[in-house]
Amino acid sequence: MSIERRSPKRQVSCRAGTRTGFDATPKRWRYEEYYRSTAEGEWFEFVDGVNLGAERSKLLCHQRWLAGVTRIFDTPKIDRLGKLCLGPLDVVLNEENVVQPDLLFITAARKHIIEERAIFGSPDIMIEIVSPATLVMDRYRKPLLYARFGVPEYWIVDPGHDSIEILELQDGKYDLASFAAETGKVRSPVLDLEFDVVDVTPKAD
Repeated sequence: MSIERRSPKRQVSCRAGTRTGFDATPKRWRYEEYYRSTAEGEWFEFVDGVNLGAERSKLLCHQRWLAGVTRIFDTPKIDRLGKLCLGPLDVVLNEENVVQPDLLFITAARKHIIEERAIFGSPDIMIEIVSPATLVMDRYRKPLLYARFGVPEYWIVDPGHDSIEILELQDGKYDLASFAAETGKVRSPVLDLEFDVVDVTPKAD
């Protein structure tokens, strides 16, 4: 399986900067400034230039689901199709929109967007594993953002409900391609692959 993994970046509490005085206008970030001003191991996401802040480190449950989803990509067919990348990794949608999905997949036809320091452009699949802290962002804000930048497919993995939703971009917005909770199959149009949620659900200790 072809997996791209950058060195993990230390998550830091980067609050949105404000100007001096009484002007509470949030600082607008652009990628090159962000890249120059953050040390190795520091990262945060920003949308339309606004810093969303750094997340806390992931819980064990999140990591176990991440491992389960990663296994789905471990086939010769998908290995030939493209490259799976694991976060944290900067995905630069444009200068004012930089995100850090949990997983992303880039087909061989679009491998030119992969550079050493970041992904510059829209991956073919974005995958987020939701938590209570990221629920609103992952379920509501990121689908709008990813649709806006033409990401063909978005997976929402919800450990709280043992569910996977696969959204497919159609006419500029996402439609539900498939959904399953606890048991049942979902299908990825980009991968042309069907799999059972049970196959990625962490087993009870």
